Amino acid sequence: MQNHFPLWKILLILVVSIVGIFYAIPNLYGDDPSVLFSPVKEKELTQAQVKQVEELLATSKINSKAVEIEENKALIRFENTDQQLLAADHIRDKMGDDFTVALNLAPATPEWLQSFGADPMYLGLDLRGGVHFLMEVDMVAAIKQAEERYVNDIRSVLRVEKIRYKNVAKDQDRIRIKLKSEEDAGKAANTINNEFRSLDLKVADDTTELFVTISEAEQKEIKKFALEQNITCSLCFLKTLPNKRSLSP
Repeated sequence: MQNHFPLWKILLILVVSIVGIFYAIPNLYGDDPSVLFSPVKEKELTQAQVKQVEELLATSKINSKAVEIEENKALIRFENTDQQLLAADHIRDKMGDDFTVALNLAPATPEWLQSFGADPMYLGLDLRGGVHFLMEVDMVAAIKQAEERYVNDIRSVLRVEKIRYKNVAKDQDRIRIKLKSEEDAGKAANTINNEFRSLDLKVADDTTELFVTISEAEQKEIKKFALEQNITCSLCFLKTLPNKRSLSP
């Protein structure tokens, strides 16, 4: 059977196909779970800050794939989402309010492909099969709210038991209870141990003061509950959305 197409058309189709395949290759590499962080106060991210975070992860035995620095931010890649979430929590806990920390999905496309402008295709909602939520719960805020509740609960219990106190208030990451006398302090310690078994109690050198902290087990339960609440809220929000076809770009 004779070919009726001229040679130039065949070559053109071949070239277009090769180029299309080349620029489709990045989609095979997928994404890396990553943590993106940048300083809040300083205008520029320093090498010392990056090293500090790297040492923190190494001490916590969290392995990263790569660290990339660009302008005023750094991107740390991980093998899986478990390592990603654990690293984000450690950076927030240890670095305090000095850094802005966010979860991210970074394309795993090799640099030699990126140099040709070959980036993965970002699928629309129809191709993804719906809406994908990356949810992040503020665990620190959840713990602080729990501490505020315990402050009010301890005050109420002391009043009911007629135990005289001067003040019950938060003191950094603990609750400080100032009693009227050593006798009141002893009664308060017994009452708190009986009524709040999820709290850790410590008597200060000044025996009229008590310090209370939320136990690790209770903190885990608070974080778990906060996560479940946010998932429930997200599911409720999803039910209010129109079907996925109407959401297509």
